[in-house]
This record gives sequence, C-alpha cells and structure tokens, in this order.
Amino acid sequence: MNTMEVIGIILIIAGIILASVEMYIPGFGVPGISAAICLVAGVLLTAKNVMQGIIIVIVILCILLVIFVIMYFLIFKAKVKSPIVLDNAIDSNAGYLGEDDLRYLLGKEGVAVTDLRPAGKGNFEGVEFDVNSSGQFIQKGAKIVIFSIKDSRLTVKEV
Repeated sequence: MNTMEVIGIILIIAGIILASVEMYIPGFGVPGISAAICLVAGVLLTAKNVMQGIIIVIVILCILLVIFVIMYFLIFKAKVKSPIVLDNAIDSNAGYLGEDDLRYLLGKEGVAVTDLRPAGKGNFEGVEFDVNSSGQFIQKGAKIVIFSIKDSRLTVKEV
C-alpha cells in the first residue's frame, strides 16, 4: 500500500464520520460538504480503476445506509436527544393560554393600562393582557371591553 492509498482510506473514514455528524445536525452545512469532498477525494486516491471505484462507492453507500438506519432508530426511539425536536409540551398546565382558554374574557370590561395605538395593554379583573383596538386610538385609562378573540388576540373597543 502506497502513501496515496493510505491518505485515501483516511479521507474515506473522515468522510463517513462527517456524514454521520451531518445526519444528526439539521441542514446541509460544513460537515456535509466536507464529507462529500473527503469521500470523492478518498475514492479517487484509493481506486486503481473505474470498476474498483464503483465497488468502493457501493461499499461507502452501504456503510452510510447502515449508519442512517442506526441513527434513525436511536433518535426516533428517544435514546439520543435530537437538537431539532421540541420536547416541551405547550399546554395550559405550563402557563400557555390558547384561544379556547380566553373565551371567558369575551364581554369583560377593563381599563387601558397603556395607550392603544392600536396595540397595548389592558387590565381586566386585576390581570394585564396584551390587547388590540379595532384600529382606533384609545387613551390610557379609558374603559374598554373585549368584543373579539381570534388566534389568541384580544380585540377591544372603548366603552
């Protein structure tokens, strides 16, 4: 084995490692581009002819497929935490309010805590909420009433 073949094998191993990293990290970035360059250079330096190059490429693809299957089962069976999967639940127990949770506010009267131009804050029964007027300016301290809730957005008008 000459020096070029050894360098080619090292490049192929580095390419497989970089491709494995790219499978774990979202997007196509530096590890993926580096893996492609290393694999192509490694095949060119290692193969003595076209047929041997094709065989090396097939072996590399099989290795990458096995790595992909292993990583798929590790990540999706929750043995390894994926950096792109949100594992926090967004529910009312965690303090998040959805449109259905705000329905009780319809028709409630309150006071504008800030000027509404058209967005601002309103106080309803001692609780401050982000509110929007239906387009008109409402001064701070004015009495307001919630008349619409859409997409968790409270729309108010002056009483």
